[in-house]
Amino acid sequence: MIKFCMPELPEKYWVNNLTYKCESCGSTFEVLIPNGNDIVKFKEINGSEIRWLPTFSKGGYIDLMTKIIEGHKLNDSIDMKKATLFISKLQGYIEKSSHGNGFELSVDKRICPQCNSENLKIIQENVLVNPELQWLKILCDLLK
Repeated sequence: MIKFCMPELPEKYWVNNLTYKCESCGSTFEVLIPNGNDIVKFKEINGSEIRWLPTFSKGGYIDLMTKIIEGHKLNDSIDMKKATLFISKLQGYIEKSSHGNGFELSVDKRICPQCNSENLKIIQENVLVNPELQWLKILCDLLK
């Protein structure tokens, strides 16, 4: 049986919790986004589940890139071509969503979930310290 493990989580990480109000239909909704570069947000491909991945720790984005992309070293720069290749290859090493889908980097395009309008206003912003998040789980063999 395939076993998936949690990456090593950072001691501290920050997430912005933005509350939006749709100027078109009046509904309000919240969006979580990383505050800084300690964690990376992933969105389910063709779905709505969200997962997070540490950037720098064991089993994090940088560590996994050195293990998945042949020839990539810890301090090498990352361009779009390499990042796209990484996300593509990462799909074979992560636990799928509850719908069986993989995950891609989240670009967080802000649209109203009720009416799909982009006419939004931020009405509140809070910074959360170490909130409980759903983390991307990695094939345990890759973390050894």
